[in-house]
Amino acid sequence: MTIDLIQLLNELTRYELIIISPSIKKFQKLPSTIEKIYTPDILLRPVLRWWLDFIWLPRMMRKYKPHLLITMGNLPARSRYPQLMLNDNAFVSQKNYAGIPLTRGERLKHAIRKKLFWSRMRYVNRLVVQTQTEKTRLESFGRKLPKIEVIPPLIPSHLRLDRESDILLPRRKKGTIRLLCLSYYWKHKNIEILTKVLQLASDSNYPLQLVFTLNDKRVKGGKKLVRQLTPFIDNEHAINVGNIPGARVKSLIEQCDGLILPSIIETFGLNSLEAWHCNKPFFVADKPFAREVCQNAAKYFDPFDADAIFLAIKEVFSKEEVREKLILNGTSLIKNWDSSKKYLALITNSLDE
Repeated sequence: MTIDLIQLLNELTRYELIIISPSIKKFQKLPSTIEKIYTPDILLRPVLRWWLDFIWLPRMMRKYKPHLLITMGNLPARSRYPQLMLNDNAFVSQKNYAGIPLTRGERLKHAIRKKLFWSRMRYVNRLVVQTQTEKTRLESFGRKLPKIEVIPPLIPSHLRLDRESDILLPRRKKGTIRLLCLSYYWKHKNIEILTKVLQLASDSNYPLQLVFTLNDKRVKGGKKLVRQLTPFIDNEHAINVGNIPGARVKSLIEQCDGLILPSIIETFGLNSLEAWHCNKPFFVADKPFAREVCQNAAKYFDPFDADAIFLAIKEVFSKEEVREKLILNGTSLIKNWDSSKKYLALITNSLDE
């Protein structure tokens, strides 16, 4: 969403737009009308992050003196300038991490990040979250918060790209049901449960094939999961296509029969928009964020119960009327989706205050 929002902000031609970001391809491809300042790679090392936060970024603030600072990272910036923070880190609103197999070190990292998040709220004038569920969770801490705005994310721009000629997946056997898990590997995504679903499909000779987009080098644990998928790849119950660039996502979705998201926590879950936009049924963990976002346009399941997930898949694909109803409800939800006006109005009002 970050890139899409930056491109949207670039439409505000009466304002000068400056971005500070890591030097990565997706930022380098932004229009030349946007001034881009790249964070020195050395300052992204954990041991030097203090220099980035306390010295380098404050220098940039003093140099450019922004009328409005829009923060899209995990933490607010330490800045005396008016700041609008767009939060998409679901961990900061969690009081516990039940069901997420975090190591002691990972729990410590999230605890430190959460402490910094709350301590820096004093620098934020407005906080934007993507669901009412997230707003309620943050307010439940009883801590002082700035004004909170609830604005859903933009429809991803990659869904507007037409790349039908991309052939990403091999031919499948007649009758095979192909579901896409479109996600990087993160522990809260709960992707491991799908290996148990695959085992159920394999044991019962059910024609299910799950497609994954896992890069095993991205996060610790991903490599182990890819190894667990190997026997299912061998018997054609699974395919792992690796990391997929945005320009090819729509093509990949269109070659599948639906999308599945077993996440335990999310701030929103963009897979829902991707499924609805491509007229596919969406399967999602029965969690509050999903109920708010998807309403009657998803098939819900217990994310900790492989049998329940397997049953949900079989039910939808054994009853055409159920499948068509999910697709119709999703199409109806996305038909009038227009968060762009809300974001532009919020930012314009913040600048004019």
